[in-house]
Amino acid sequence: MKSVLTILSFIVLATTANAADIGSGPLTENSPADYNIRFHPIPLLVGAASINMDFKIGSNWTVGPELTYWNISVTNTGNNAGKIDVNYSSAGLRANWFKNGTYTDGFYVGPFARYGSTKINTVGSSTVTGDASGTSVGSLFGYGWFWRSFNMMLGGGFAVASGQSTLVNADSAGNRTEIPNKGAGPAGEYSLGWTF
Repeated sequence: MKSVLTILSFIVLATTANAADIGSGPLTENSPADYNIRFHPIPLLVGAASINMDFKIGSNWTVGPELTYWNISVTNTGNNAGKIDVNYSSAGLRANWFKNGTYTDGFYVGPFARYGSTKINTVGSSTVTGDASGTSVGSLFGYGWFWRSFNMMLGGGFAVASGQSTLVNADSAGNRTEIPNKGAGPAGEYSLGWTF
C-alpha cells in the first residue's frame, strides 16, 4: 500500500509541475499534436494498470488501443478466513469524438469495444473458482481539459457485456452454483495524459 501511495504522490507532483510549466490556461483551438497517451490513476489504488493511446485521425476524431491488467491476492482473517486471487486483463479499441476539435477543451463522446478475461480463485470456508471472458461495448460521455501537452478527461457512460462464463460457487457441503456473465452497467473514466 505504501508503494501505491508513493507512486500516486509522485504522479500528482509530476503532473502539477508539468501543468505549471506548460503555460497558462487551456487550449481553445485545435491542438497540433497527433498523439495522446493517457493513464487512469484511480485503478492504481487497487493495483490495476490501465492505459490508452489515442491517434488523431481527423479534426474531431481519435482512435487507438486501450489495455488493462489487474492481478491481486488478498488474505482475509476472521469468520471467513481465506485467500482470494483475482486476475483480470482486457484489450480493446477506443475512439473519441471531440465537439470542439481534437485535443481541445470541451465535450467528447468515446465509444469503445473490448475483450476481457477474469480468473478468480478463493479458498476458505467456501471455495469459489471461476473463469469469465467476453466482449463489452459501450460509450463514455465527458469533458476534456487540454493544456499545451498535459490533459485530463472525465467521463461516464454505459457498457453492455456478452460473455461465456463459468463462475462456480462451491461450499464445504458440496453445493454448487453457476453465475452467468452477461448484462449492462455503468462505465467511467478519469485519465491524465500527454499529447505530442
